[in-house]
Amino acid sequence: MNDKSVRKKAKYVLCWLQQNIRAIDNPIIDAAIATGNKLKLPVVVYHALGQRYPHASDRLHKFIIEASHSLAPAVEKRGLRCINYIERPAKYEKGLVYRLAKDAAAIVTDDVPAYVARRQAETVASKTDVAMFAVDASCVVPMNEFPYKAEANAFFRRAHTPFREKYLNAKTEMSPEVSRYEDAFDFEPDDLAKLDIDQLIAECDIDHTVPPVEHFPVRARRLCGS
Repeated sequence: MNDKSVRKKAKYVLCWLQQNIRAIDNPIIDAAIATGNKLKLPVVVYHALGQRYPHASDRLHKFIIEASHSLAPAVEKRGLRCINYIERPAKYEKGLVYRLAKDAAAIVTDDVPAYVARRQAETVASKTDVAMFAVDASCVVPMNEFPYKAEANAFFRRAHTPFREKYLNAKTEMSPEVSRYEDAFDFEPDDLAKLDIDQLIAECDIDHTVPPVEHFPVRARRLCGS
């Protein structure tokens, strides 16, 4: 995503998850592990949630935080360090991605063409001084495989079909060859297992008039592998 080099003297590879918040079957994490193994560095998986994304509300916040809550133990089970952070008025840290990037050999993040992930990734890529890579983990077939721009459903199916079996049968889950990163950071991550999620959401400066869908809790245990 930029013309920066991989940093030679680094502590870890930073895997910054934005929208693909799952620990297994996630090419972003696998790419970060492959990079870490090549560089003999551990991987730090980072997921944070701000308060200023479009339509930030109790409903979306709970959906995202419950996914992040399930992410952490499943990532740790893979032998990786996972850090979560939820922004709220009582706990506000500025520029965490940039601060984490200072000790990273490279940043690996989502390749998502829509919503806020692309804008955030491009902004960080233009400002950071380390190499940054984007990996498509949103579809069975990576969008860049398509030989032409698929702007309508018929075009998408036509482009998608020849590659579908190849990717459905692919087994790419990587295992780290370097021990888990154990050092402290210059901020305190959130341990979501110890926090009351509803109370946490109530503290956030978001739209509290749109409630969660209580009869469909996320608790995405199977997706996250926990």
